[in-house]
Amino acid sequence: MAVYIRKDPLEIPPPSEKDWLKEDEEDFFLQDPDRKRDALPQPFRMVNKLVTLVFENAMEIIERREMFREVQKLKVQPTKCFPTAEFQVTGRANCLAVSGKYIFVGLSVGLAAFKVSDCKEVCAWDAVETEICAIHASDLGNESHILLAVDEMG
Repeated sequence: MAVYIRKDPLEIPPPSEKDWLKEDEEDFFLQDPDRKRDALPQPFRMVNKLVTLVFENAMEIIERREMFREVQKLKVQPTKCFPTAEFQVTGRANCLAVSGKYIFVGLSVGLAAFKVSDCKEVCAWDAVETEICAIHASDLGNESHILLAVDEMG
């Protein structure tokens, strides 16, 4: 079996400017930016698409939250009214109605009426076996009329 061995070393010429391709240099600046991304190998393109997708989804969520916060700022905030006085009732209060200058409280043992101005008890109606479930009150000039609904036991 004959083996060919080279006597002289392999000569590789040094690179020179005349070996450069002029076309590639000119085309590099004229390429479409979207096509530039496609020059990546396949795994890197997939990773790039996934990162871009995650980034776009995060930006959409951030924009939605910012819009929601701005809408909340534009909404009219209701005025908060804090209690100015306290009144005591006997029994458990089931319902409440306001009419004109009186507050009516339906109790587990009857009905109580209070003045709105000073929260003093005006009158009370005690009925041990009557539990008031609902009250509807209306103001007709100097008179207040109330409609009571009692439970099935009363």
